[in-house]
Amino acid sequence: MKDIERALLEAVGARIAADGFESKPVSQSFLRRVPAGRASLHLAFIKHPRDFDVVADVAVRFDELEDLINANNALLSKKEKGQTYSLGAELGNIAGGRPDALECDFVCRC
Repeated sequence: MKDIERALLEAVGARIAADGFESKPVSQSFLRRVPAGRASLHLAFIKHPRDFDVVADVAVRFDELEDLINANNALLSKKEKGQTYSLGAELGNIAGGRPDALECDFVCRC
């Protein structure tokens, strides 16, 4: 299944690269710098014995807002403070008001 997950990440990355998104395969994320911060698309894989589901979420980071919020937060490292987001949601909740996952099943031809 790892090969299919990797292929899906590569395919999504190739499609949204034209919109300025940079692939971050290790974190299953795609990031795009915007004037006030950055936008993110993230894919999560929910594994089952014979298949997996894919859930997509989006987030926006406003650098100045996050700097204010995190300025006195001793619980986060400097690196972690740079990785927080201001607003985000799972796409199913945005589109239909409830979580949604794409089921990915396949036939293994081993």
